[in-house]
Amino acid sequence: METARHDQSIRDYSNLEFSNLPNAFISCQNPIAEINERLDKLNVPWGLNEKTVESILRDLEESDVSDQPEYWLMMVRLTELTLICAGHYADHCEFSAAGDLLFNPRKILIHCRKQDRSILKNRHGRICDQMNTQGFPYRDFIDWFQKHAEIQIVTPPLLPYLLEHVEKSGRISTSYLDGVRKRSRQVAITIGFFCAWSLSTMEEMYHRIQMATPETRKWIEDHMCRFDKDLFDRIGFEIYRMSQNPSHRSEFLNRRKGVGTEGTQSVCN
Repeated sequence: METARHDQSIRDYSNLEFSNLPNAFISCQNPIAEINERLDKLNVPWGLNEKTVESILRDLEESDVSDQPEYWLMMVRLTELTLICAGHYADHCEFSAAGDLLFNPRKILIHCRKQDRSILKNRHGRICDQMNTQGFPYRDFIDWFQKHAEIQIVTPPLLPYLLEHVEKSGRISTSYLDGVRKRSRQVAITIGFFCAWSLSTMEEMYHRIQMATPETRKWIEDHMCRFDKDLFDRIGFEIYRMSQNPSHRSEFLNRRKGVGTEGTQSVCN
C-alpha cells in the first residue's frame, strides 16, 4: 500500500505544471529547481548524449550552492542520467559512445619535455598515429615518447568524475553508491559480451536475436543493461520534496555529512 502511494506521488510529480508551482521554486534564485525542471523535460534515454549531461553539469557546478543537500541530490540525479545513457549506448552497440562515458578521458594533454608547449590528444585515436608523423618504427617511437613526453588527464570520463565527487562528498548513501558501481560494471560486461560476439551495430544484434532460439535470446537479454528511469524520476521527486520541505530527509542522502548510513534504506539493488 505504501509503495503504491509512493508510485502515485511520483506520477503526480511527473504531471505537475511548473507554472502552478510556488514562485520560489522556479525563480532564477533557485538554480537547482531550474535544472531539475530541465531534466524532467529530457527525452530519456533517446534524447541523451555526453554533451547534454556535460552542459547541465557545468550549470550545476557554476550555481555555487554546493553547501545545500539539493545540490548533492542533483549530482546523484546526473550520475543516474549518465548511467542510463551509458547502458542505452551499450545495449545498442554504441561501444565508442559508452566507452567515452566510462573509460575514455574527455581531455588529455601531451606535454613535450624541454619545450614550452602542449598538444591536445585526439580523443578517439592512438598517440602514435597522432604524433609519429615521421613514420618511425613503433618501438622506436615508444622509446622516444617515454623519454621526451608525458601525458596529463585534464578531464576524466564523465561517470568516474561524477562518482568520485559524490563519493568524496560523504553525503550519499552507501546503498546508492554500491548500485552505481554494480551497474557501471554491467555496462562494461555488456560491451565485452557484444564485442565477443563480433557485433558492431544495432542492426546486426537485432538480426542475431531474431534468428536465435528462445533460450539464446534470453541469454543475450540477460547480458544487457536494460536500465530504466525509475531511480532518475525518484531522485527528481526527492529534489522537489526537499524544495517544499527543507527538513525532508532523502533516502539517497546520509543524515549528515561524514556520517555512515545507519537508518538509510536500500535505494538501488
